[in-house]
Amino acid sequence: MVHENDTICIDAGTTTLALAENLKDKKSLSVITNSVPVATILNDTDVHVFMPGGMLEDMCLADADTVDYLARHHVDKAFIGASGVSGCRGLTVTSPLQYSVKKQIIKSADEVYALIDSTKFHISGVNVFSEFSELTGIITARPIEDPKLIQVLEENNVKIIYVNDDLE
Repeated sequence: MVHENDTICIDAGTTTLALAENLKDKKSLSVITNSVPVATILNDTDVHVFMPGGMLEDMCLADADTVDYLARHHVDKAFIGASGVSGCRGLTVTSPLQYSVKKQIIKSADEVYALIDSTKFHISGVNVFSEFSELTGIITARPIEDPKLIQVLEENNVKIIYVNDDLE
């Protein structure tokens, strides 16, 4: 899904960190990330890494400065994490600071993919930061078991992409 000459945004999170591990050999790739671990993984590779400023919270940059930086940049694809999936309402996050960052990442991207660990489908966070209609796809390792959620995703043209377990 990530090709040379793409400009992508990788959000903070453990699942998005697994994505970064798989991009280390890419050439001519530009990555904007608010995640210190993602930036560290891609450091000393041929990937061009850009980071916003802002306050550090749980190893990611998340405040108004971060949002302002992201608002000034456009990406082909964004890969976002979530604290949970709230039934059929959307993706959730617990941090109010990360809420605003995630909202802006979505606005700045042509395509938005949520990387969701299968356990997150059973957790509902406090703040819904993305309705399913804002997503291009959900990437996960295990089949989604909730028929209502599958119906909502289909109605919103959200691709469900299954990968092998070593990315979770």
